[in-house]
Amino acid sequence: MITSLKYTHDDLLQLPDDGKRPGIIDGELYVTPPPVNYRQKILFSLTLAFGKFLETHPSVNCGFFPRI
Repeated sequence: MITSLKYTHDDLLQLPDDGKRPGIIDGELYVTPPPVNYRQKILFSLTLAFGKFLETHPSVNCGFFPRI
């Protein structure tokens, strides 16, 4: 007999802190690797470039809005 295992928040707390980033979605365990340094640098550069663009184009309406 095969039963499906549903992970819980308690299971997540029992996992070792090994630098990986575990998460549970609908009872399924997903583990992602930690961010890579060069990707973080790229993201930071894009954020700065986007900020400079917004400063020089005040007519662009951009903001962070709550998800409804």
